[in-house]
Amino acid sequence: MTTVSFINFLQPYLLEAILHVPADTQGRISGNLTVLQEIILIIVGGVAGAYSDKVGRRIIFASGFAVIGIGFFIYPLAASVTQLFLFRSVFAVGVGLGAVMFSACIQDYPKEGSRGRWIAIIGVFTGLGAMFMALVLSKMPVWLIALGFSEVEAGMYSCWFASLLSFITAVVLAFGISNPPRHEKERKNHILSDLLVGLQQAKNPRLALAYFSAFVGRGDLVVIAVFFSLWFVRDGADLGIRPEVSIARAGMLFGIVQLSALLWGLVMGTIVDKINRVHAVCIAYSIATLAYLLMGLYGSGDPNQALSLKMILFAIFLGMGEISVINAGGAILGQEAPP
Repeated sequence: MTTVSFINFLQPYLLEAILHVPADTQGRISGNLTVLQEIILIIVGGVAGAYSDKVGRRIIFASGFAVIGIGFFIYPLAASVTQLFLFRSVFAVGVGLGAVMFSACIQDYPKEGSRGRWIAIIGVFTGLGAMFMALVLSKMPVWLIALGFSEVEAGMYSCWFASLLSFITAVVLAFGISNPPRHEKERKNHILSDLLVGLQQAKNPRLALAYFSAFVGRGDLVVIAVFFSLWFVRDGADLGIRPEVSIARAGMLFGIVQLSALLWGLVMGTIVDKINRVHAVCIAYSIATLAYLLMGLYGSGDPNQALSLKMILFAIFLGMGEISVINAGGAILGQEAPP
């Protein structure tokens, strides 16, 4: 899912260097693009999740990354903000398919006693992917410009490289994962009835908490992925720093966030398996709340201060909060969801 974060992280560069969107509208456009993607994700994800109970996870998972690859290929070709919204819609369909299958597969495979540690291991690999995005993909525009490419070409080729990764992932998923066994009743149920069952399960207070955790956790990820890099690009522009440089420095700090999440995820996974999972959710959101408050109140978007001691400590804490929410919410969902 690394490429999903990359489009949000690179977006400020595309707005600034390719489309030359005025600075005072970049935040609003970024927010609206994210809202559009999340609406499509909710619609597509719900239908895809129910349909996968009938046809299996593999075909939908692979199709999702193929559509993501198409979205990445056309995204930097947008000649206007309107086209950017249209192309983002294509990308969002792929995200809706891929994200819900990713969550479903995480819940399908583990046994209950090791669910927290399983999710922690998944979190480690997710963190490694995010670090690859932060330390490699986010620096591609800088490297390409240093090789003599223009800003437009640098942004375009960075997106096309992510497109290639997405298509490779689609092929791996198409041949590399197995479908969990499905009962005959699940295959015969109507998709709408499966969706209603999911809503009815919210009567279970623990599942309702899991749904709320997913809602808030998704918001956390969006804030980090979308507005973290935009913060640095905008403050960097005010200081006369080129957008590709600001993106690269934001990427370094984002890498620290993900490294922290990677390491703390193993600890949090063990905690989740040892204590009541409702209590684990409370602990997770306490950490996340404090981390976001510290970064929001005392952090700085100055690219020159990206690796200051203060920002590094805030980034570490932010990573701990991010992965704690993912681990605790995923564990209670897997525990309470009906088979």
